[in-house]
Formats: sequence, C-alpha cells, structure tokens
Amino acid sequence: MSYVETSTAHQSPCQLSAVFNCLGYFFQELMDTVTEFMKLEKIEFGGIKGKMLSAQVVGMFEEFTELYKVFTEQSYDALDPTDEVR
Repeated sequence: MSYVETSTAHQSPCQLSAVFNCLGYFFQELMDTVTEFMKLEKIEFGGIKGKMLSAQVVGMFEEFTELYKVFTEQSYDALDPTDEVR
C-alpha cells in the first residue's frame, strides 16, 4: 500500500497555482537552456587557439546531446504516480 492510496489530499487552489507557476517557469528555463546548447553545434572559433576551443565546444555539445537523449527518451509519465520508472 502506498502513500497515495492511504492518504486524502487537501488541495488549496492558491498553493496549486503557485506550484504550476513554478513548474511553468522551470520548463521555460529548461527549454531556453536546451535551445542555447543546441546552438553549440554551429560554433567554430578561428585564430591560434581556435581549433582547440572548437574541439572543446564539440565535446560539450556531444556530452549535452547524450544527456538530452536520455532525458527525452524516458517512456514513463513523471506526473503519474502509478507509472513505474523503467
């Protein structure tokens, strides 16, 4: 028996609104960050240290892409308490 099955929820519209406002802000910031990291794919540096810096940016982009892939390929619903994490 889980906590969800044994408890009764008392929801206040004010508190629920604040939670969804925070979630909305979080997801907007997350998408802004994703957009900025996606731009790394197109960056190239010139000059004496350009090749080294470009290689570092490519490494950052590849690391981000791997982590983003793991995040976006999740098959469970994070908002559903009955859905199991696989």
